[in-house]
Amino acid sequence: MYARTEELIELTRVAGEYGGVYFTHMRNESHAVLEAIREAITIGEGAGVPVHIYHLKAAGQDNWPLMSDALALIDSARAEGVDITADIYPYIRNGIGLGSFLHPRHYAEGTSTFLATLSDTELRSRLREEVETTSDWENWYRHVGMDWNNVLIVSAPDPNVINLSIAGAAEVLGTDVWSAFFDLVQNGGVSVNPKSMNEEQKWQALRADFVMIDTDASPVNPATTASSHPRAFGAFPRVIAKYVREDGVLTLEDAVRRMSSLAAHRLGLYSRGVVAPGMIADLVVFDEEELRDEADFGVDAMQYALGVDYLFVNGTLVIDDGQMMDSQPGRLLKRAGSH
Repeated sequence: MYARTEELIELTRVAGEYGGVYFTHMRNESHAVLEAIREAITIGEGAGVPVHIYHLKAAGQDNWPLMSDALALIDSARAEGVDITADIYPYIRNGIGLGSFLHPRHYAEGTSTFLATLSDTELRSRLREEVETTSDWENWYRHVGMDWNNVLIVSAPDPNVINLSIAGAAEVLGTDVWSAFFDLVQNGGVSVNPKSMNEEQKWQALRADFVMIDTDASPVNPATTASSHPRAFGAFPRVIAKYVREDGVLTLEDAVRRMSSLAAHRLGLYSRGVVAPGMIADLVVFDEEELRDEADFGVDAMQYALGVDYLFVNGTLVIDDGQMMDSQPGRLLKRAGSH
């Protein structure tokens, strides 16, 4: 159900003919993260293209120590001439579909086919045993400490369970937690934020000069969306507030670099990311001491940051003295030389 390494090399080789980069959401981000990084390097070298790893992480408490090994592996590859970089987002909860808490092999015949069988109580019993007792796959239940309180629902067809943990949803639904889990999976459309990482691995990554910072979020409209991961509203302000001011992991200059020029240039957007004559005017004016994220997990997920005074996008004013404007100057961006 997943592409083989050889297939990915062939596909990536075509992208390389056009100056592309292999951006990978790796095959594994937990117990086999080192093997996944090695595979990404193999694909890049086999296709002759640079490699970039999306939101590098070591998910699951048992796997947290692997982050230092992952960074060392990437650093070693870079020392040998491999063009490889990575990014992280500044939160210890990730975002996935609730169905990912079941082994991916169950979806081999298609999601709808599998979900149609999920009412079977014997199947549910076997699946629960598999989730509770096996660890040779990306088992998100184990990654959250086998505690449904650590899994927050951010979107679901039933608005009554949004912003609740799976355990909290079970209480609202009047059932036990495992029945609630299976019912929610079977009904579909449930996205969750599992608490799967720790702060130390974020600090480690931010000390590596090849790691940039991303949001890993699509644009969200509070008027039409019930909830979200707070990174959609607070990722970059959080970097300044937490990792610069509070934790002292980054200097302000380095934090800005990782969120602007380092990322823009990796994407081939060479006319952006730097304040200089002739560059496109994407500019933010903020109060260094006041900038902070207000978005948090749960009911406060969609809160705008404080401390942003002015924002220009493509040279057009979007935030004026802290107030949003009606202007919409955003546009599709293409890397230099793309068609």
